[in-house]
Amino acid sequence: MERTFLYHALASGVSGKITEPFQDLIEVQAASAIPPTGGYSTSRVESFRYKDMFSFRSSTTTTTGNFSDAKQRYTTAGTVTIEELNILGVVTADRVVARLVSEQPKDEKEEPVFTIAGSHFENLRVAGCPLHVRPDFGRLADCRRPKKVDLRTVMIPLELDASYGLKMHLDGAIEVPEFGKLYFLEFLTTPCYQSLTMVRLELGCPVTGKASVGHVSTNGEFYPPS
Repeated sequence: MERTFLYHALASGVSGKITEPFQDLIEVQAASAIPPTGGYSTSRVESFRYKDMFSFRSSTTTTTGNFSDAKQRYTTAGTVTIEELNILGVVTADRVVARLVSEQPKDEKEEPVFTIAGSHFENLRVAGCPLHVRPDFGRLADCRRPKKVDLRTVMIPLELDASYGLKMHLDGAIEVPEFGKLYFLEFLTTPCYQSLTMVRLELGCPVTGKASVGHVSTNGEFYPPS
């Protein structure tokens, strides 16, 4: 069998599951994906509202995968843009952008390259507190080709204003009393792909559940394996 590269690229705007005070799924909004052969996919959802809990004006996703003759690399890219995000009136943002690009050299002896440059928040507020969340690119230095799954936040640690009642945990989570925990810029690496989630929520009382905002994953693997 001829050796080939199997592309991987996924992107989604908002998704989740509510367990209290009722049980329901928040279907994946603005999902994009490409097949293992590569290609291009895009999706857009406008004026989304879920039971006055989650809303956004628009969400657009794009995924691509192709081979560059000039670079001799397989490139996969994914972007998510969410406008006017609102979660229970506690988390708001004018814009959320997730961007992840991975390059896998044709020569497997070379290390893959990836970047999340361009991923950012505009006017992000949590419980009324303005948060300037930025990625720490130094934390990505040891995520090139892991032998096992590694999940971490790559957010520069924040200094929170105590007057807003927010709490910062050692694992990078920001806790809002009687709301839940928020993980920003959460980065997942595996031997085959990289993944970025701009916001992951673990909701507590009175609304309980889990949700993600601005998720993208890229790269792929060679087949058959060496």
